[in-house]
Amino acid sequence: FGGPAGQIAVMHRILVEEKRWIGEQRRYYGNARHRFHRRHLILLAGIYLAFLTTIGAAVPHALGVGHHSSEGDLFSILSLTLPALGAAFSGLHEQREYQRNSDRYSWMEQALEDAEQRMRSAETLTDVRRFAAEAETTLLEENRDWVGVMRFHDFELA
Repeated sequence: FGGPAGQIAVMHRILVEEKRWIGEQRRYYGNARHRFHRRHLILLAGIYLAFLTTIGAAVPHALGVGHHSSEGDLFSILSLTLPALGAAFSGLHEQREYQRNSDRYSWMEQALEDAEQRMRSAETLTDVRRFAAEAETTLLEENRDWVGVMRFHDFELA
């Protein structure tokens, strides 16, 4: 490898520049963060839409609009079913913990970006090893946290 400087260059290339380890992990957490944040927003929009549409159907129903027509039947059906739909969206939102996971993945993405920066600044093999060990510890802690969260969730068929 051409001595310590060559070894450091090879380690930089493998661990940082080619993004085989830290960079690939950072990319995974970034993509997962976007995916979970998008799901959080979709469910939140569904909850608000169900709530507002329920109000939009309940008010005319309460005022007696179309009581003896199909329009009145529609208001009755929407007034009864939309709250259940909103509750289902809310349950999914809480059970899947999309916002919490998005926040965790955002933190991990930043922590791994910091690890990449430290690895780039490494000047000795000792520094490379120390920074790699710190990155590994960060990944292990996140893994343990995830296992701890999942331990309290029942398995679901989805």
